[in-house]
Amino acid sequence: MTTFDSENQPSKRRGKAFKTKLFEAMKAKSLLNSTPEMNVELVEQKFIEHLAYEAMKTENPDIYLLKDLMNRSFPPLKATMDTFNFELDPDSSPSDKAQAILVATSMGDIPPDVGTMLIGAAKNALDIEALTELKDRIMKLEAMFEKVQSE
Repeated sequence: MTTFDSENQPSKRRGKAFKTKLFEAMKAKSLLNSTPEMNVELVEQKFIEHLAYEAMKTENPDIYLLKDLMNRSFPPLKATMDTFNFELDPDSSPSDKAQAILVATSMGDIPPDVGTMLIGAAKNALDIEALTELKDRIMKLEAMFEKVQSE
């Protein structure tokens, strides 16, 4: 394990983030009534206050800035799929499960896009199962091969 001390340091340092550089430059130039003695968090707070003021001022508000501030403060909700209930026997074969999904789709119990997604998920589960089984079989063959070689 590598340990870092004053002697052993990475050759490529990441450096300061752009946001930190921006606020330090604002401090250095005393922008937004900031002073060089202020910490970066206070300068950042002044910057946010300034943006909020510009976005919502009574004369000539900046609706694009306001929209961006709102999206960053309250991100839009991601779409989620509705819940659908239908009968699916967990002990049935994969083809029987696919058939049950097709029947539920054709009867209108689930929408076609959800049916397609469920069949795709079932296929992916089968692929994972097949790969896992194949890996186990290869490992057993390799163990048998090593055993035969050692004899």
